[in-house]
Amino acid sequence: MFRNCDRDRTHLDAFATALSARGVHVLTWDYRPGVAPGLDWGATRLRDATSVFAWLVAQPGVDGGRVVAIGGSCGVSLALDFAAVKTASLRGLVVLSGPSDPAQRVFLARAPALAVLGAASVREGAAVPNVAVVVRASSHAESRLVTPADGGHGTEMLTHTPEFEAMVLDWITRRLA
Repeated sequence: MFRNCDRDRTHLDAFATALSARGVHVLTWDYRPGVAPGLDWGATRLRDATSVFAWLVAQPGVDGGRVVAIGGSCGVSLALDFAAVKTASLRGLVVLSGPSDPAQRVFLARAPALAVLGAASVREGAAVPNVAVVVRASSHAESRLVTPADGGHGTEMLTHTPEFEAMVLDWITRRLA
């Protein structure tokens, strides 16, 4: 899970526990402060993400071909970059209240097997069109946009209301089945 940049991984504990209760292996981590030598912010996060992913799929019982990436706020861009390099492993992508760039949307248009669940609360204003353009880039039949009136920001949405949390959990469970 690629969390909001202004939060640490512990704010995802409740959602991670709910996923785990459904038999899903979950990985959250705190982003390193600063950047790796010779890399920019995004490249540092992507390299770290691929390293943590390699560790996760090396664990006994973890199926590296049944993965859903989740990104919130600045983590949306990170999740999209991760999806671009790990497309074969991914069954779905959840994007919450964050930006994307044209290259990321072109990637999604060329990845018809990748379903996208996008969400942003109406209260956030610009977050809705930012996420809508990501969902529209996907041609997968199960891609959809959800816009609750008030759902928090980014990964905070995952535990803002029980109904939204249940909907995301169900979507992920279906994608991993």
